[in-house]
Amino acid sequence: MVAKELRNDISEAPLFIESIKFYSRLFSKKSATIKINIYYNENGIPGDLYKSAIVTCVKKQKITEFIFPKPFTLPKEGIIVGFEWILNQENSYQKMMMINGEKKETIGHDPMIGALTENPKNFIIGNLSQEGWIFVNGSNNSSQITKNLGIELKLTN
Repeated sequence: MVAKELRNDISEAPLFIESIKFYSRLFSKKSATIKINIYYNENGIPGDLYKSAIVTCVKKQKITEFIFPKPFTLPKEGIIVGFEWILNQENSYQKMMMINGEKKETIGHDPMIGALTENPKNFIIGNLSQEGWIFVNGSNNSSQITKNLGIELKLTN
């Protein structure tokens, strides 16, 4: 899973999230699904799950928009928006990769989620373990990630 912190520093008045847009690309499939998880913001790391939705991305559309069935409140602390890949046959495809100087066949999963070249201060990486999700803030990553998820929320009051 990859995620991004989105702060609520726009307005003191209550705001509501109507939809989310993000860049998506499919390498092999005509369509693929991904799970969007919206978490409460606990000091820049995902807290409890707030909302969740399965979203279909289509090959010919570079921007995927998901309109929530009912607008919901953007908490004052902001939110963490995470993308969790659904590892099923419908989203999987075979591809060749160079691994240790050797061409090997591997399995890829659509969709790819787009990122912007910028400071990764709000980028979060999640790894699923037997104990549950473990999250790391990208700004503390020594590998110097220079990408950040491109996400747009449509807000209303």
